[in-house]
Amino acid sequence: MSKNMDLNIEEKNIKLIKNIKKYQTQKINPIVIEFDGTPNAGKTTVVEEVYKVLNSIFKCSYIMERAKNCKIKDKLSPKFNFITGTQTIIRIIEEIECNNQIILCERGLLDAIFWMHFHNENKRISNECKQALTQFFLLNDFIKCKFFSLVLQCDSNSAIMREKIKNKYINNKKRIVNEEVIDMYNISIDNCYEQYKNQFSSIKIDTSDMTIQEVFDVSLFHILKYINKQIENDYENLDK
Repeated sequence: MSKNMDLNIEEKNIKLIKNIKKYQTQKINPIVIEFDGTPNAGKTTVVEEVYKVLNSIFKCSYIMERAKNCKIKDKLSPKFNFITGTQTIIRIIEEIECNNQIILCERGLLDAIFWMHFHNENKRISNECKQALTQFFLLNDFIKCKFFSLVLQCDSNSAIMREKIKNKYINNKKRIVNEEVIDMYNISIDNCYEQYKNQFSSIKIDTSDMTIQEVFDVSLFHILKYINKQIENDYENLDK
């Protein structure tokens, strides 16, 4: 990505923020923004920076990845992803009840669906179980809000290199950050992304060859663009 393109995105983001601020006193329907996808694709760093931007405009909350609170030791167990996904649902409902306008979610419901497909493809859960859990995480007609998902993906080499930079890499097939798991999880994402992208108004970004600043700029652009569209729609409906 060129510097000129970076500047262009930064300028677009500034314009979107100015336009959004015109509506910040208006009541808007809650929006859940998910950061889903491959481990080490940039989700945690980007969501923290996006939160700083959006929290200066809206009543905003940030749901951290629930993995840190899960007592399941086997991180490749379907039970682990079911528990973390369910905890995320609980937090989303609570944050909506607190009248938050924007709810940022580090690994959300679409991410849980990706993992259920991963476990099914690896014969850890049956087709029936995958379908039941997928429907559960879709929450049809249960949570009345808009969902927008940024699916950040990177290849296994990039994921492992970033893990080494953080001094957390251990060459162990039972850990999530290893070549086999990352490659298979990316396949699971690709296999079911098209099926669910419209339900989560999802955008997929390959961050393998991007700097974290580039990932942030591009992610923020798509988020601001989505929020701007939703706010304008809400505002138009108020006038009807």
